[in-house]
Amino acid sequence: TVGINPSSLRQMLAAADIASFNRDGFIAATGEQPTADSVRRLLGYGPHTIVVTLGAQGALAATAERVAQRPGYRVEVVDTTGAGDTFNAAFLSATLARIALEERLRLANATAALSVTGMGPRGRLPTRQEVEVFLKTYVEE
Repeated sequence: TVGINPSSLRQMLAAADIASFNRDGFIAATGEQPTADSVRRLLGYGPHTIVVTLGAQGALAATAERVAQRPGYRVEVVDTTGAGDTFNAAFLSATLARIALEERLRLANATAALSVTGMGPRGRLPTRQEVEVFLKTYVEE
């Protein structure tokens, strides 16, 4: 079942440039799993970008030109409070810097991954330099 009235969802999306969901929110809003097709479909209501965070699995995003998906990063999780907000802030910052979609996801995923290594919503807010060092030194398991 859809948790948000389809008409309300369309109205909200019509007023947004970037619409961001977590996986559960996307499912509740649309009644669908977040896939390239289901995310791209929402672009028709107005936003230039739709992004869905997928927890440890990373994130998926779509624009009119492309769809991108990036995996998450394995880190020692202390507290996930604020990870979505941290992801969104990093994604928006990268969008305003006109960084390519895949790289925006890469940066936002890394920033959110680092954020969960501290306690509380502001326990670990990494700088851009810390994110860059993390990305250069991260070794997949």
